[in-house]
Amino acid sequence: MGCELCLEGATKRGGIFFGIRREVDPVEALVSICRQQLRATGSTPAQRRRLPAMTSDLYGDLRHTPPPLDVPDRVLAIGAHPDDIEFGAGGTLARWAADGADITMLIVTDGSKGTWEPDRDPAQLAAERQQEQVAAAATLGAGRVIHLAEVDGELEVSMRLRERLCLAIRRAQPDVLLTHDPWQRYQLHPDHRATGTVALDAVVAARDPLFFPDQGINPHRPAAVLLWLSLIHI
Repeated sequence: MGCELCLEGATKRGGIFFGIRREVDPVEALVSICRQQLRATGSTPAQRRRLPAMTSDLYGDLRHTPPPLDVPDRVLAIGAHPDDIEFGAGGTLARWAADGADITMLIVTDGSKGTWEPDRDPAQLAAERQQEQVAAAATLGAGRVIHLAEVDGELEVSMRLRERLCLAIRRAQPDVLLTHDPWQRYQLHPDHRATGTVALDAVVAARDPLFFPDQGINPHRPAAVLLWLSLIHI
């Protein structure tokens, strides 16, 4: 259902806390543990023979498990496609919803290209993806799903999209906003990059009253922004 997020490397920018979820590569974890043990026991062959037995919990050996995040009152998760939010932060949203948080899930594109089957009808596929998203949100405990229905695969960083996301933030008034990390290294999908970029641009716009004043809604600034990272699949 997705991993829980932690505030690893959290920083504060303009009064808003930013955090990211980091994936731990098992190979990197093993190498790190070996290096730690070598430093602790010495580097000569005789000293290496006295290495302590390695535990099986690579993640536990590498770091301490961070405490769970405090449960916010209102949450807005912004994903490029149906299923992106579940993969990125499903575990966190489910726990927060179970603890009483009001969850809104916003899907930017219509998901009309989300298939490997070349004969699928895009309009029918988009309708199916929307139904699946509504069902997934119910399973997680989210109270609302917003579909912007931008064309899948054709998302661009634009003022028009920034205005739409700004309006959504001002309406939802989230304490915490979650979205894609636009600075993730080697992020292949352009929709993921664009969504993360515009969502963060919209956070700035939503807080400042001179952005899009015709919306007629009071400015709003989330207390925290969390960015999720997904492993790349080509």
